[in-house]
Amino acid sequence: MKKKKLARLICISSLFQLFVAHSCLKKKKDLKKYFNIIVLTSSNIHVNNFEKIKNFSNSLGYKNVINLSNQIKKLTPSYSLFLRKDLMNKFKNYEIGEILIRYKFNLFEHTIFSSFNKAKISIFEDGMGDYMKHSLLDNARKKNKFKDFLNYLYYRCLNYDHLFYFNINHSYPLRIQNKFELINDCNGDLKSHHISNKPFINIKNEFLKVIKKLKTLKFKRKTVLFLIHDIDEYFDPARTNKLELEKNIQYYIKARQLISKKFPNYDIIFKTHPNIRNSTLKILRKYNLNILSKNFITEMLINNKKIFCVIGFASSSLIYAKKIFKKKTISFDTNKLNFHAIDNQSRSIFDVLKRFKIDILEL
Repeated sequence: MKKKKLARLICISSLFQLFVAHSCLKKKKDLKKYFNIIVLTSSNIHVNNFEKIKNFSNSLGYKNVINLSNQIKKLTPSYSLFLRKDLMNKFKNYEIGEILIRYKFNLFEHTIFSSFNKAKISIFEDGMGDYMKHSLLDNARKKNKFKDFLNYLYYRCLNYDHLFYFNINHSYPLRIQNKFELINDCNGDLKSHHISNKPFINIKNEFLKVIKKLKTLKFKRKTVLFLIHDIDEYFDPARTNKLELEKNIQYYIKARQLISKKFPNYDIIFKTHPNIRNSTLKILRKYNLNILSKNFITEMLINNKKIFCVIGFASSSLIYAKKIFKKKTISFDTNKLNFHAIDNQSRSIFDVLKRFKIDILEL
């Protein structure tokens, strides 16, 4: 019987996660120990974004990239049994020795862990959520209100999110070998209440080395980088009309005017989220915003010496711009926006921003 090739599954859902995962392996110094397979695990990876991730994966030496986004779109507790069989069949020629994946364990993470129950697990951070204190859980702890705690459990189960709180599979903590972080801060629920008590390993220096190798744009003078986050995530065309979307885009127009007055001698460029729809991009371009191509990577731009300040609406990139790239950072108050997903967690978000000394401006 032919011996199976020892392989590692590197599960990512964005370019940022690709660079973080690569930094983890640089820290571990075992890139060649396994046959490395990139597995795309987001349900909303656009075709163009997939090609970009695939190309960057190849440039970093990862020649095997598998896209599971279509399967994950169908993911429910019952479908997870089918997905488990599909995963085991897809990788039947490999002995999966390690899974590298984000901190936040949802239904997919539990599915892949149970599919390869002998694989070691290494985990890495994934942005703002890892540093947040979720308000409903805080209420339950501080006020000891059983109803609030039940609301928290319901909210999390409904989103298949943070299932690690229930510790469904007692083998998971024993299988976790490494916990990687970019920022040394354990005040958020995801980091302070993780199921594994392994110490965190900082990969900031490795991450910076990875980013510095990327080609960047040349700017003629000092520039302000304005990040437009994933508007379409909060404005689904099936339940939000075009007028409401345009109304909220006006906040960006107003923000640009305020920033122009605050930094009159600086250029202002806008960087959209990679998942933004072309239809939304078309609306934004009507207002003569200096919008960069979607092909440019946020971290690559932030690393540019000409970037003086990074601005956004409660974006994860702000905390990394501040703590890793040492840039001036500003967030506008998201309470002015109608982004329901942000509104539900705004207190926790601004707790993170203030903790990291990011300036907050009201519109």
